[in-house]
Amino acid sequence: MFGRYINETGCKVPIKKLGGGFYLFGTRKIYAKILNGKLVIRVGGGYMIITEFIATYADVELQKLDKLRESGIDPHAPEEDTKKPTGRGSMAGKASPKNQKDKTISLQGDVAMAGTHRQKKMTQ
Repeated sequence: MFGRYINETGCKVPIKKLGGGFYLFGTRKIYAKILNGKLVIRVGGGYMIITEFIATYADVELQKLDKLRESGIDPHAPEEDTKKPTGRGSMAGKASPKNQKDKTISLQGDVAMAGTHRQKKMTQ
């Protein structure tokens, strides 16, 4: 319903659907939903009817977008999918934690502060 309304009104602010009722309206992330049969946008602690929202924020968002584009940033530009996922590292040539020998290390500390003395089992 949000997309249909925007297309009918001819709002010049670009809108990108993010999912789950969230949209990017210019540079502003908004939440839209139907409340009592009307399309409303979450603003502060309440909701604003879409016509009021566009009248209030459209010009401001267009100005913000123009400034960002002048500096070479376009928040609505298609994202490049050329990035390859990076690996988190390889365990090749390394001993598995299960194969390492357990070592018992006695930790000495301030007895008055520690409250207990015990040996801790640590792996290295």
